[in-house]
Amino acid sequence: MGDSLKWTLEISVGDGAIDQEHAEEFELFNRARNAVEAGRPIDLIKADLFRHITIHFRNEEALMDELNLDESAKELHKAQHREFFLRSTEMSSRSDAEFVEFLRQWLIDHIVNGPDRNLARSSS
Repeated sequence: MGDSLKWTLEISVGDGAIDQEHAEEFELFNRARNAVEAGRPIDLIKADLFRHITIHFRNEEALMDELNLDESAKELHKAQHREFFLRSTEMSSRSDAEFVEFLRQWLIDHIVNGPDRNLARSSS
């Protein structure tokens, strides 16, 4: 299932509110991971996660608008947000362990190695 995730300053995007939201997403992932390892259901954690990410994506997209990012980059980033909701809905019907692994990989690909890193470069 993979290791716990830890938010660090090394993956900061340079915006305190967005960084806090990313740290909270990592915490929600860790709660879900720990619950799965303990054999507990993660339905309530998933609900918290979806509420949190809905707000986070709205905030992040507003920041992209404020930074006057290239339109094509902005649209690609927004499309990845939409894709997350489509895939996470699909993955929700699978086992909790599969959902947690999907979430882990998405957080790494999107925040640590992906478009949110580009957002960090644009905000500096």
